[in-house]
This record gives sequence, C-alpha cells and structure tokens, in this order.
Amino acid sequence: MMKVCILGDSHVACLMHGWELIKEDYDQVAITFFAYGGFDLPDSLKVKDRYLVPDNDKIKKFIAFCSGGLEYIAIDSCDHFLISGLGLRITHPTWVYYSTQVQEQSLRDDIAECLAWKLFKKIRSITDQTIYLGHCPLLATETPSKERDDLEPYHNRIAWVNEKLLKDHNVTMPIQPIETIVNGFETGLEYSKGSANFGTRKSHS
Repeated sequence: MMKVCILGDSHVACLMHGWELIKEDYDQVAITFFAYGGFDLPDSLKVKDRYLVPDNDKIKKFIAFCSGGLEYIAIDSCDHFLISGLGLRITHPTWVYYSTQVQEQSLRDDIAECLAWKLFKKIRSITDQTIYLGHCPLLATETPSKERDDLEPYHNRIAWVNEKLLKDHNVTMPIQPIETIVNGFETGLEYSKGSANFGTRKSHS
C-alpha cells in the first residue's frame, strides 16, 4: 500500500473531492489530507521529534476534520508528500516585461519565500522521502477558448523550476493537468467554477 500525504490550503479541497471520485480504482493507494483554509498552516505546524504538530486548537480541529481524525502528522507513516498551493504561483514568462535573468531570479525569490517552501523545509528536516510541490492553479481565463494553444512556455517554465531550483532538494513540481489548460498558460473557465469547499467536500458555484 502506497501512503500519500497531501498538505496545503483551500486548494486541497478540490483534490479531496477528486480523490473521492476515483479512489475505488486505486485500492493500493491511501491518501491522507491535512489542510487549513488559510495561510496559517506552515507556521502553526511545529517539528516535534518526527511529527508535525499544530500549535493551536483551531488548526488542530481543522486538520482532524480533513484527515479523518488525525490531529498531527506522523511523517514516517507516509511514503510520498504533496504540498498544494500556499502561495506557490507560476507566471507566463512573456507576461512580465523584464529580462529572462530578472524573471528567473524573481521566481527563485518567490519560491524561497512562499509558505509552501516553508512547509517543505519542515518536512525535509525530518525525512528524505519524495516531496512534490504543486503550484496554485493557473489563473482562470475570462474568455473561454476552444483551443489548447501552445503549452511549450508552461512546460518549459516547470522544467526550469525543477532543474534549476528543486532538483538539488529532491523535490519535484508536477504539471497542472493538461486538459485543464487553455490559452497556453491559463485554466479553462469551466474548471474555475463549481470549486470544492472543506465543509462539504462537494462542488459549489
């Protein structure tokens, strides 16, 4: 049985909802979710021995709800980790009017300073297991397109992050599902509606 731990902010709600739809097809995978609908999770989780433990009751109760009753994260009980959202954003290189070098340095700084990276460092201080950093969904387009357009800039951006920033830390940034991307670097409008929430784990408009 492969045990996966998914941590993050409100973006995790959609992953929880999606997993409910397909988990019967993956009986050799067990996923436990630890999330909080805000930006306080990384600072709240404290390293104690080989555990991450919330330092306040509010977040403890919230992650217990998401995880099915667990109030702390036993790092050694997981084979793989996915950190989702928490301020980790990827932008199209041509949307910012600066040189490539300036953009790359800015991306380095953004990742190093985001909450997702702070949480990654806490997990990495305990284990060498595989960790994935899932960026926030690409911005939704207000003008739906029937075309997927050129995905090369997006793929190149993710490849650069993985090769230049993450490889040495044994962490990988996966791509957003291709079928959700339109206009080369945006999320299709249909995927930005009916998003899931923690309270019901069902979609809402």
